[in-house]
Amino acid sequence: MIINPIFMNAVQLNSFSCGRSVLQWPPSQLPSCSLSSSAEAFFAHPFGCANFFSGHSLDNMASSSEPDRDYEGQGIMYFTITLVAQTFFFGVYSVLIVSSTRISLKRGLQAKSTKILFFTGIFMYTVSAVYWTYSVVDVMGRMQFYMNPDPHSLQLYSRITKPYCLFNALVLVNYALSDGIVVWRAWIICVRNHRKFLCIPIALWILTSLSITATITLRFIDMVEPEWGFGQGRVFVEVINALQVSNIGMSLLSNLAATGVVAATAWQHRQKIKAAYHNHSKADRILLLLIESGLLYSFVAVTVVVSLPIRIPYGTLGDIYTPVSVLLAGAYAPIMLLLLQNQTSLNDTDFLGTASALPHSRNIQFAASGGPTRRTVVSTIHFAVNSAPQRSSFESGISSELDHAMFVEFDFKFELQVQFGYYFGLLPRAERTYFTLCFRYKLPFESFQVMGVYSTAFKGSPSEGIVQTSNYLDSPTANQVLVRITHSGICGTDEHFKQKDMVLGHEGVGTIQEVGENVIGLKVGDIVGWGYTHKTCGQCEQCLLGQDQYCPSRERYGRDNLHQGSFGSHAVWDASFLFKIPEGLAPAHAAPLMCGGATVFGVIESYNIRPTDRVGVVGIGGLGHLAIQFLAKMGASVIVFSSTESKREEALRLGAKEFYVTKGVQRFNMAQLDHLLVTTNFLPDWKPFIRAMKPQGTIYPLTVDSGELRLPYPPMVSQGLTVQGSSVANRSVHRKMLDFAARHKIEPIIERFPMTKVGVEEGMEKLREGKMRYRGVLVAQQAAL
Repeated sequence: MIINPIFMNAVQLNSFSCGRSVLQWPPSQLPSCSLSSSAEAFFAHPFGCANFFSGHSLDNMASSSEPDRDYEGQGIMYFTITLVAQTFFFGVYSVLIVSSTRISLKRGLQAKSTKILFFTGIFMYTVSAVYWTYSVVDVMGRMQFYMNPDPHSLQLYSRITKPYCLFNALVLVNYALSDGIVVWRAWIICVRNHRKFLCIPIALWILTSLSITATITLRFIDMVEPEWGFGQGRVFVEVINALQVSNIGMSLLSNLAATGVVAATAWQHRQKIKAAYHNHSKADRILLLLIESGLLYSFVAVTVVVSLPIRIPYGTLGDIYTPVSVLLAGAYAPIMLLLLQNQTSLNDTDFLGTASALPHSRNIQFAASGGPTRRTVVSTIHFAVNSAPQRSSFESGISSELDHAMFVEFDFKFELQVQFGYYFGLLPRAERTYFTLCFRYKLPFESFQVMGVYSTAFKGSPSEGIVQTSNYLDSPTANQVLVRITHSGICGTDEHFKQKDMVLGHEGVGTIQEVGENVIGLKVGDIVGWGYTHKTCGQCEQCLLGQDQYCPSRERYGRDNLHQGSFGSHAVWDASFLFKIPEGLAPAHAAPLMCGGATVFGVIESYNIRPTDRVGVVGIGGLGHLAIQFLAKMGASVIVFSSTESKREEALRLGAKEFYVTKGVQRFNMAQLDHLLVTTNFLPDWKPFIRAMKPQGTIYPLTVDSGELRLPYPPMVSQGLTVQGSSVANRSVHRKMLDFAARHKIEPIIERFPMTKVGVEEGMEKLREGKMRYRGVLVAQQAAL
């Protein structure tokens, strides 16, 4: 907001010789303030020493009367108060800029909008730092003059402070840039719903910037060539007055217009905002809206305007508050950067739909013609939006928001039409000869929206344990989908990769936040999950047979897409390998099914286990307790084997028909088994289990173990037994598994942990120690525990 204290301490211009005689002396003879003198007072305050000293005899100032010195003393006191206030807010500003800089450099600046905002903030802080430094120098100079009015020192100080007037104009850039940030945030939040209204604050901001540029230019002219400045008389002053008034008016209007558009959008979508930020208190949501809409920033400006007419013994209250507002204006940039980097800022994708709502083109055509030999100038301005988002090469570094490649095309066509037939009768009227010169200029540019999203993630490491990091994920293209993760299962496979430099987790469930342009069957807001396999070729023999989990070119957990996983806030996956979570199945219960459930159900579905079969399950853990439920619900006789008696009741409650303790047993006294699912995290003693198998029975080792599988050879051959490996499930079986679980109310027994570094460490440790009952689930902060 551009606020110039034009109603400051009453000062009358004395003369305009050399453009530097600004203040009349002594102060006791000052008449009432005019608008022109008030404008000049702003540029003499708080750095008025340069103009003050240059317009008067140093000897006269040194011999001022006591009443004049009393007036000077009051001025120094108020300037000191202003400096103290400036210093306090400059300290706060410094903390904000250091914090935002540290976070930005740590997370990366590859996003173009983040770069612009970051360097804008640095520039504004530099300007504010110099402004504060000049304030210190000014107060020191005034004190020196008051305590020891030495003409030589005053003359030196006058030369040092000569460019202060120009710099006081340069700090207006801070206000213009802050205004631009307010308008930019309005564009981000409201472009989908109130695009036509955004032209008002944008136009006002452009006019404000031009007015500020003109003000700076005139001040520079006055400093370099005084004869062309104030030496030209009061007309020059009146021009600057008009520019200052226009600065204030247009800046206020641009902020109010931008704030009004944001307020209208927020009210229209208040329920969606509440849902998207339900983990924030009502006060937090209100404060967030006040900051992003620019209302608090506008309030700072309004406070300046209100304080300007309030008279105090020396000048006005605005004299003290206005320099502080410069720092408050500069602080708006790092505040917004912190909100963006911590994914706290609002964005249109949270509650305003997807990019498909954007119109694809606008055409405006202007034409002018006339004269017997008609010259027609046709200029077509074509505004096109390419709906395919441009991909960023940035791989590490917050949101969150989508961006689109945008182009402005200028088609210029100059047409000279000579209509001989119409004017000279030589040719029929319909015929004409014309010459056309046409050219097109296509100017690409990116909007200030943040492209993609910053994702907080938790990865393994060779020596540091779990590491929290931030990854920048591009907006989804083609068949991709951006998912905001709400839940993630903790699987034994994650333990195997905990020392690898990769983001952990492959049992993810979340809400679709954005979809690519080719996605079919999924939409924003759908709850989906994914598992071990990320993508396949779709062309090999295994894919064509419906066994895509064995595709030689498949992308899978632990080998591909190491920069993202389900231990994080966001992920971008191929839509073909995302599975809708059916109604009736809670996301927290769906997460462990994405790998653990698919693994056991894949065996049941793929290898024709029938309801009449006797199926053994070794171990009641993360996989075993799911296998018992699936088998029991499909009608099979489930026989459970456990190392201790303590889990008998739970096994029977889950659906087991029989329960046997394995410790110290060499032969089980029971009917033989058709199938045996081994779900323990270690390989058992195979001898009693092979004796328990029917001829031509099948054994399924389902756990991941780096050791060797050793079986007694003679009974395997004599009984015709089969050892069948199995890797999760294909997509068709995966969908059937989720539907089966929802229909039969199959729910994993879970323990919940927060999706934080501590939560991940606690969950992994409990799994490693064998104390998990039975599946761990990480829950994001935005999801209800």
